[in-house]
Amino acid sequence: MANTAQTTRFYVHGDEREGTAESFYCARCDAFEGRGHFNTEDHVERRVELYERSVNAWRALQKSKTIRYRRPSKAKNIIADEAAADKRRRRAAPTDFLKWLARQDHRDDPIGDLAADVKRDKRFPVTTTSRDMLNEHLRSRGACAEALVALDEAVKEFEGREGPVRTGLSKKVRFDVFKADGYSCQICGKRADSGARLEVDHKIPVAKGGTNERSNLWTLCFDCNRGKRDTFL
Repeated sequence: MANTAQTTRFYVHGDEREGTAESFYCARCDAFEGRGHFNTEDHVERRVELYERSVNAWRALQKSKTIRYRRPSKAKNIIADEAAADKRRRRAAPTDFLKWLARQDHRDDPIGDLAADVKRDKRFPVTTTSRDMLNEHLRSRGACAEALVALDEAVKEFEGREGPVRTGLSKKVRFDVFKADGYSCQICGKRADSGARLEVDHKIPVAKGGTNERSNLWTLCFDCNRGKRDTFL
């Protein structure tokens, strides 16, 4: 922090350094950094926490009678607006799907595990209905392939449909197939953690005499499953 003869300049997280343009105080690192520093994932994730902690510390010091600090009333801060927007997003009503998913945390399956993780993730985009955005968020957080498949399965369950497979396969059977196949398409090799949307398919279609036996089930991506259609492979 910068000192004057009479007071000590207090910097809130995101305050621009006096006399130095484009240099901003980072409370997490206790250093002055450029704008890009504040856009890294760990700083974005803790943006509200770091900013509010700094503001609260400044307010407490203003009440102190032993040490005098100063902070200009019009101090330039690059975090304040973004932190406020983050708080508004967190207060926004979650979608019906996310409300439903949050209630699944008691389940002893990958959907239950996903629900518990989502409830702990304060950055999860609870106001969107875009499956692609939800998947992208999970991938950005380093989610495993099982979690990505669980999200797709949860959306299908919530919407009351099973995609191309309408033969009453249980969730356990479906996840067993995904796991056995390494969460990857058995034709092209695309994986859930690389963006592929996976489905459990019957090698021999039910319409042509295929059964729900494990030996007749495999994992395909959306594109390969549509390309396969009802042919025998």
